[in-house]
This record gives sequence, structure tokens and C-alpha cells, in this order.
Amino acid sequence: MLQGCLAAAIPVVAGSVLASRDVIQEGQENSGDLALAPSVTPNSGPEIAGDADASRAPQANVVPKATQSPASLAAISNFASYTARQASLGQGEAQSALLKNPGALDGVRANCGDTPSAVLIDLDPDGGILPIDNEMVSNQALSSALDRLRSQGVTIGWISGRLTIDAESVREKLIAGGLDPLGQDTLLLMQSFDQNKQQRRREFGRDYCVLAISGDTLSDFDELFVYLKNQDSALRLNPLRDAGWFITPLPLNPSQAPTGPRNSK
Repeated sequence: MLQGCLAAAIPVVAGSVLASRDVIQEGQENSGDLALAPSVTPNSGPEIAGDADASRAPQANVVPKATQSPASLAAISNFASYTARQASLGQGEAQSALLKNPGALDGVRANCGDTPSAVLIDLDPDGGILPIDNEMVSNQALSSALDRLRSQGVTIGWISGRLTIDAESVREKLIAGGLDPLGQDTLLLMQSFDQNKQQRRREFGRDYCVLAISGDTLSDFDELFVYLKNQDSALRLNPLRDAGWFITPLPLNPSQAPTGPRNSK
């Protein structure tokens, strides 16, 4: 409970799943938490039949190029520059973009320890879910920024409320749009509609130091923003804005939709 600041207690739902490059591993119950699929290294990854191959053109209906507004370019630049600086710090010096105790509203970050660096990028539009049947426009400024981060050894994690059965379609969208050109990034997808993103973020944060989160609304950073009655009660979280939390344009948009950054809730 957030001392009267939340409309209800933040639910903790067990059963989320981490999907590495070509593997959508069924979670195994272990004291209420599901086991994570193997983490992906930049040059290797387990395979499953039928996943997208970066050597062929995927049938993902993605139009790679889109006009980028100055605001969009600035948002992506800030996200990438901050992450690059954090990734260059010595072991144990980087700051996590995950909260240690969201309910406390104190802005204290989770401890990274000696875990490898990563970022999380939310694929879903505010209040919706990533469309996989539409022709899409990809954010090329983000694509270039991610290439630079990968060269620093930063793992890229893509989050969506899509089910694991959609993993191949999601992967093909990312490959076709140049956002995951080698098909080696990490996907975090759902096994059922009863699961939420909060647990996926926390599970990912156990194995990685999540240096930055990119999303188009505040609830992409932590679900507490869904339950806050008064946004002013979260003022101590403001230091994470543009220093771990970044409001950015969506990575993939329906081709007729605008690609500029959205206003946060």
C-alpha cells in the first residue's frame, strides 16, 4: 500500500516469462516465480523452428523509414546518451532504473550489484498493445542508437503485453524495421492475459542492471502510476525522469500514425 496514495494495492502477479532470441521457454513454478529462459549474448542464442532469420527478408509489413521530428530525435538522443554514460561506469557504479520499493515513493533505486547492463523498451502504445497485423513504421533514430549501445555490451530488452504465441510475429517486426537486425535481443512476453509487465521488469532486473527504460507513458516505468490517486505524491520520483526513465516515441507505429513522443499521463 502506498500510504493512501494508491487507489488499491499494487498487484503482484506470478507467472511472467522472459523470451530470449528464438526461445519462448515455458515458465517453471518455483516458490511462486517462474524460471527465466536463458539470457542472450550478442553472438549466440538458442533456436526454435520457424523464428525469423535475419538473413532473409521477413514478411512483417514494416516500412523502415519514418520522418523524425526534432522532439523525437532529442528524446532518443537523451535515452541513448544517458545509457552509454552509465554503461561506461565501473562495476557497481551504474544506477538502476528500477525502483527498490515502489510503494515507498522514495525514489530509491534497486541495487545493480555486478550484473550486466541492459535497457528495457516498451513496444505497446499507451492503453493498448503492439499491433502485429498492420503495416508498421519503425523508428530509425532508435535503431541507430541501439546499434551503438549493443557495441558497448548493453543487452536490449523489448517488453510487450503480447502473448508468447506472438513471439515470432513480434520478432519479425523488429527485424524488418531494423530495430533488432540480428534477431538476438531479448523479448519479454506474456504466457497469459492474467500476467503483467511489472513482474517481467523485476525478473529481468534480477539478471541485469536495467540502466534505462524507454516508454510512451509513466506506467511503462512502474505500474504504481496506474494506481496513484495524486500524481503529486510521487514528486520524489522526479529525479528518475531523463535519468533512467525516458518518455520516447514508440519503436513501431501503424504507418498512418504520428511518430512523435506522447505526453505522459
